[in-house]
Amino acid sequence: MKKSEGRKEGKPLEMFLNIQEQEASTDEQQQQQPYPALAPVVFRCLEQTTKLRRWCLQMAHSPWLEYLSKLMVLFSCVILCMNKPYEEQPTYLKNLDSVVFAFLIMEMVIKMLALGVVGYFGNNWNTLDFLINFGEVLDFILARFSLRWKVFQAFRPMRLFSRIQILRVSVKVFIDTLPMICPVLIIILVIQIFSNVGIQMWEDQLHNFLGEDIST
Repeated sequence: MKKSEGRKEGKPLEMFLNIQEQEASTDEQQQQQPYPALAPVVFRCLEQTTKLRRWCLQMAHSPWLEYLSKLMVLFSCVILCMNKPYEEQPTYLKNLDSVVFAFLIMEMVIKMLALGVVGYFGNNWNTLDFLINFGEVLDFILARFSLRWKVFQAFRPMRLFSRIQILRVSVKVFIDTLPMICPVLIIILVIQIFSNVGIQMWEDQLHNFLGEDIST
């Protein structure tokens, strides 16, 4: 009986020690990763040491990709300014637009492979880029069916918000001040509404300083 009780008491202790060893080994593996802050495995098969993901991580953290991305976004804004809605787009603009669009899609795929889906969408600016790219893909598909919607082209300049630090700070400050601005805007709207109502109700009784009727 004593031996069986000793074995029963020893089993939980062994299980606890095994769990601690596994946790310690996983912690050591995470510390040995090139980028410990990122997910060790994405898409269930791409580790940080995998050749494809390692290249994507290097590209995602490279300043040259950021510089090229800013340049391509500026090109897309220039193309948008040169585009005439009621005229056929010139061939060179179509080709340049295709190159810019392909680069931005490739950049999004590289970041997804490097950061993973959760890590990519954990950044709100990456989510904005994804929505704009998805909208442009939708426009491209609709254009194949002779449906020229092209609504998401107007959102192209918003890509600059995610790539220029000053614009990101400005947008963040604007969003943070919205709760304070909204009451002021509501008060101004109420004053405008009542002023219009008052002018309509007492238009025959209002006079300006010259004694003439106020035109409404």
